[in-house]
Amino acid sequence: MSKKLLYSIAVLTGAATLACVCVFFWLVVWYPGEEIDQGNIKKILSMESPVFYSDGQNKIGVFFQEAHRQYIQYDEIPADFVNAIVAAEDNNFFEHFGLDIPGVMRALIANIRAGKIVQGGSTITQQAAKNLFKRKDRSIRSKLTELLYAFRLEYHYPKEKILEFYANQFYVSGNGHGLGVAAKYYFNKPAAELNTLECAFIAGSVKRPNYYNPFIKDNEEMAELAMQRARQRADYVLGQMHKLGMISTAQLEEYRQQEIAFEQGQMFFPLNTLMDFVKMGLAVPEVEEALAANGIDNVATSGIRIYTTIEKDLQEQAFYSLRKQLSRLSVRLKGYTHEELQQYYAGLTQAGDWDLFTGAFLFGTVSAIDISAEPQIKVALGKLGGKQNITGTIDRAGFYPVVDSLVKWKKERWTEATEGDATGFLEGFSVGDRIFVSVRKIDPVNKIVLLDLEKYPEIQGGLLALKDGTIRSMVGGMENHFYNRAVSAKRPMGSAIKPLVYTAALQLGWNSIDPLDNERNLFVYQKQAYFPRPDHDSPHKQVSMNWAGVFSENVATVWLLYHLCDQLTPAQFKELIAHLDLDRREYESHASYRARLRDSLGILVDSEQLRRAAFRQAVVNLEPDLIFSGRSNEYQYLKKMQYGADFELFMEEIENLEGPGYESETRRQRKIEEEKIIRQQLLRNNYLHHIKLLKEIEFLRVNPADQEQVFPQAPEEFLGNFYHDWQNDTFIYGAEPVENQPWRLLSPADIRQELQPFSLAGFRTDYQEEFWNNLLIEGNVSLETLQSLNRNVETEYEKLSVLPPYSFGVLSLVPDFRVLAGLRYVTALGKALNIRSELEPVLSFPLGSNVISLLETAMSYQALTTGYITVSGTNDSIDELAIIDRIENPEGEIIYVPERKNIRVVDASTSLAVKDILRNIVKFGTGRYADASVRLHSHNNETERQLAQFDLPVPVMG
Repeated sequence: MSKKLLYSIAVLTGAATLACVCVFFWLVVWYPGEEIDQGNIKKILSMESPVFYSDGQNKIGVFFQEAHRQYIQYDEIPADFVNAIVAAEDNNFFEHFGLDIPGVMRALIANIRAGKIVQGGSTITQQAAKNLFKRKDRSIRSKLTELLYAFRLEYHYPKEKILEFYANQFYVSGNGHGLGVAAKYYFNKPAAELNTLECAFIAGSVKRPNYYNPFIKDNEEMAELAMQRARQRADYVLGQMHKLGMISTAQLEEYRQQEIAFEQGQMFFPLNTLMDFVKMGLAVPEVEEALAANGIDNVATSGIRIYTTIEKDLQEQAFYSLRKQLSRLSVRLKGYTHEELQQYYAGLTQAGDWDLFTGAFLFGTVSAIDISAEPQIKVALGKLGGKQNITGTIDRAGFYPVVDSLVKWKKERWTEATEGDATGFLEGFSVGDRIFVSVRKIDPVNKIVLLDLEKYPEIQGGLLALKDGTIRSMVGGMENHFYNRAVSAKRPMGSAIKPLVYTAALQLGWNSIDPLDNERNLFVYQKQAYFPRPDHDSPHKQVSMNWAGVFSENVATVWLLYHLCDQLTPAQFKELIAHLDLDRREYESHASYRARLRDSLGILVDSEQLRRAAFRQAVVNLEPDLIFSGRSNEYQYLKKMQYGADFELFMEEIENLEGPGYESETRRQRKIEEEKIIRQQLLRNNYLHHIKLLKEIEFLRVNPADQEQVFPQAPEEFLGNFYHDWQNDTFIYGAEPVENQPWRLLSPADIRQELQPFSLAGFRTDYQEEFWNNLLIEGNVSLETLQSLNRNVETEYEKLSVLPPYSFGVLSLVPDFRVLAGLRYVTALGKALNIRSELEPVLSFPLGSNVISLLETAMSYQALTTGYITVSGTNDSIDELAIIDRIENPEGEIIYVPERKNIRVVDASTSLAVKDILRNIVKFGTGRYADASVRLHSHNNETERQLAQFDLPVPVMG
């Protein structure tokens, strides 16, 4: 019985084995399918992933079309690369049959020991099969299918051909893949000229090209890190080659001493920042997951179609306009010097366009100059885009705008150019000069190319257009490739950041018509004095928030930021600091809270801070008494008064004041002295200084002798003197007379005489009391008011002294803490507006001290005017998806659509008020040029003619 059973098992096993062999031979040898045909593989290798404009018809570019592959045959592949890729990826490539069983076992053991996947067992053949035949997913069935294709490749193609497929398949950069592109991209040379070290780097980078690519990093630090990684990876590959006997020990040491000589080369498809940004979008985790779920882990061979939100006409016009304006601005800022430009142009190698089309910016050579009634410059443009030698003409309309900008640079911005200026400018050109131009019009019938004269700028810029939170056009610079200044460049945005402060103020209870102090002032925060300067002369001591925004008032906006929390009730302020994580947390001890505020946030509550708080509260307490007694001017003076701690130190710091470096030495020194005087006057307006004068007066009132006499209780040094304002018939006690005031210096003897009863007024019993009470300290505040203030300060200080130092009752009155809350609110608002750059909470915030990107600025402005931020994707701060509309597979099925949602961050009434400010900036303020210049236009000639007649302005905000 057992023999029959064993016999049956043996027969069944043999039959099963035979069946498996037959199936194997059927699927691999006899009928492998059409996919394995070389023609089909070539078709796969030429597959591209196009990136479309929003119209779905025109391409921005493609990820890896055939021209970018630069397909190379096996005999064109350097032997060093063959050795390097085998050493890096598959040691036994030339021995195994598509599956490296020992390699799989080694990888399995290594992964078990590590407790995670640290080593792969896929062969080059398997990787080629996966890339060529698109593994659908990560299931066991898909992996077995991939293995089947590997066996088919091994049976039907020699090892050399399989390696050729692989070498032309791996991903390199945004719009290229394969060894040919890698050689050109990384080292600007053909593959045949690669040396051993370069081959080792490319072979080592195929698995993680972006990780080792120094050309796509946002800054020098990240690029340097990528180079270090590249060096380490190349050394690893060289070490593997040495282990396999491909290079000697001496060669290994020699190669390790060499530097990887990166030199970025130009690939056939024009690089542009749009493709780079799309690539960043494709690297977002949720997009990678969507692609992986559809069996796509290599965009190079996927054939997916990526549809963007970029509008073609808008993008082309934006690119042209930015280049045009950078050219004009460069002339306005630095002029147009012929000799200097020739030297500058000689050093430019990769600049300008390479084909002829309307709107192209090109370099050419002056071939003829005609200075006559109809002046013009002939320009030889050479062979462009495979065309014959082309010559263009710069007519009067083409060079006169440059002449106009040049005259404004030389003279005044309102100066108009004359014919003499134009003639003199043309005389500066010589035949043979290199020249930069843009193509204004092409007449193919008459073979006329009209050109505009340009100046290739030394300055750069970026441009963005947004709608509904999506990017409709984006230009990253003059050439619009390599470095995207619209996204990656972070710069101080100057006064463009002020609307953030106005929005915060409106949300915290301010009104757009509330008065703001616009006089020069100083602002003390955490023992530092800040003296913001206006960038223009303003006759108004007080302005509304609307006015401050429209005319970009620096001082008023900083004052508003400093007083941002002044409109809040104690309950509202309590709620605010809780929202900003400045309140004591639940389960946080008092000691921990104190340490957090003091050590991390710089809020020190000591006797000095308590007196500052007491002083500020005392001023508030005096408001009704002073106003009802007709002394509102004294109240306004006290409101601007500082407490005065550390002011002696601030006075010393003024002596080291430096002026603007761009001014002449004489003018600079004059400005320094003027600024010193202003700051010294501001520093004298402090409470402690006034109290010193108060004590001097109290002493002199009791001892009305000369100040030089020595009394036991006399002050060590008298700061003040008596003065008489003969115009207003008032008596003053101050440190020194105010400039341009009708003050006459009085001696103590003069005061004694004034107090003698030689007049009818002197017979009044209360005359002396009235004299002293009305004596103006520093010409602004009466002695009586100052005494009342002093008493109030002491009372408030006693109240605060008995409270726990870091209790809400104390902190809510400490100026530094209130300012900190306001600063933190503004930076939190910036974060809510999707500004991802770190914003420093500093008083210079309204003047653009923080650096952010143009994209962040544009998105925040959209939020300020609409009230909403639009986020794309499941991660609410992913900006890279703002350019992607959808992704389809080769069959046209949608495989990914970014989820967009609007999040309200600004209430409707605040948004309306901010829009009103921004609209008036253009209508009446610093943006008036836009109001006069921005008009509706059309590409249609007839429509453009009609629009020109109506002269319709575009409603804009700025």
